[in-house]
Amino acid sequence: YERFPELKFKYKNREFWCRGYYVDTAGKNAVKIANYIRHQLDEDKYGDQITMMGKL
Repeated sequence: YERFPELKFKYKNREFWCRGYYVDTAGKNAVKIANYIRHQLDEDKYGDQITMMGKL
């Protein structure tokens, strides 16, 4: 949070990086990489919805 202090308000004391990881070469399979990124964005949206439900 030292570099981007404004993110502390959004993520509070949670970890900024996810637990998992994905390693592959960029030129190997662009479709596979795009699907992985799309899936990660869906997970983030789901997590945000759960967080918002807890604040209601």
